[in-house]
Amino acid sequence: MTMDDETNPEPPERSPGAPPHADAPAPGHFPDCPASVDVLDPHTLIAHQDAHALRDLCTRALEALGARGELRVLLVDDARMTEEHLRHKGLDSTTDVLTFDLASPNESRLDADAIVCVDEARRQADARSIPLVHELLLYSVHAALHCLGYDDLTEAEADAMHQREDEVFKALGLEPAYRASAHPTDGGSA
Repeated sequence: MTMDDETNPEPPERSPGAPPHADAPAPGHFPDCPASVDVLDPHTLIAHQDAHALRDLCTRALEALGARGELRVLLVDDARMTEEHLRHKGLDSTTDVLTFDLASPNESRLDADAIVCVDEARRQADARSIPLVHELLLYSVHAALHCLGYDDLTEAEADAMHQREDEVFKALGLEPAYRASAHPTDGGSA
């Protein structure tokens, strides 16, 4: 499984957004408004305390990135992710994360939805012997980075994005996601 979260301009049940515009402020140059993260887990796929930990870690991650604005993370299972992947990417399979950038082209605040697959995160976390919350955090940070102008369509872009993810993890006092171990995800697909 690869990180499959190119920014999609057609978010579920929301008006279309657009990727960052060329003349938008550089990542990290946002007005003085706090980072806000909502973790939505309508089917209780993770423990309540893990959802709170994920929200807190994501908020700290956005602050480490210098980002201001909102990130909403919807936790889903394989079945729901497969539906969303088919609807938004035309692929009849599960994936780890789908990203929806809702910021208007000239907006300098983060406004993003991320659909994150708990089943995939659990498989990857088990394979790497890391906490599930850390894998969910990785997918959430990856989504935010897409909305801040990062991409992973080429090997060089993926390397830069993964390096930034590792920097965020280190800033939070966590083991780097990519450099410390061989992560089974390798960057941009579909």
